[in-house]
Amino acid sequence: MADENYRVKFVVGIDLGTTYSGYVFSLSKDELHFYSPNFWSSGHGGMTSLKMPTSLLLNPDQTRHWFGFEAEDKYAELVTENEHRDYYLCQRFKMELHSKHIKEDSKIFDICGKPVPAMKVFSLSIEYLKEHCLKTINDRGFTPKREDIKFVLTVPAIWNDISKQFMRTAAIKAGIEKSQLTLALEPEAASIYCQRESLEKLRIGQQQSKLTKPKTRYLLADIGECSTCRHLKQ
Repeated sequence: MADENYRVKFVVGIDLGTTYSGYVFSLSKDELHFYSPNFWSSGHGGMTSLKMPTSLLLNPDQTRHWFGFEAEDKYAELVTENEHRDYYLCQRFKMELHSKHIKEDSKIFDICGKPVPAMKVFSLSIEYLKEHCLKTINDRGFTPKREDIKFVLTVPAIWNDISKQFMRTAAIKAGIEKSQLTLALEPEAASIYCQRESLEKLRIGQQQSKLTKPKTRYLLADIGECSTCRHLKQ
């Protein structure tokens, strides 16, 4: 395990959200300096954002797909031409993993009520985010080997083990090696970041944060699109 961690030079964080999704990456030697993609843009609405809609569009035989603004813009074009009925536009599908009975062969439904394999929807969405991040890394002038990258996929703290395993399987099907994949609870990731940032400020001589003092208690609120969780930390 020590040798494996030594090889890690980049850490990629992927957030497949209920409404919006995104990613950032950092170098292991400068882990608090995050790189994000350029602004995402909607071709029709003129909207720009650091995140993209969690929307996946599949063609009629499910052999081609679009994600994010690309999916929504493509679907809008199909609707205009009245050619959208055989396509599958899936949105807010992350909510399906709140079910205690999700299985690898489960189906979810697109916006018109047509069934689609849930595993395909999740794995293709993660694959898109992964590949776009790798392209961004290369565009920024970095040339890491695939084995140098650790992928961290955030998941809600309220998910059960079945949902977490489903997400892990989807990530592996998306082309992420099991040894390079870590699932992190969203509030835990936020808490660790707050602590590490506070320690870094202390290291460079800034005022000490209460978070770096022993036995300090603090309340962490995870305000998501569909649920809010509060965690008391020490």
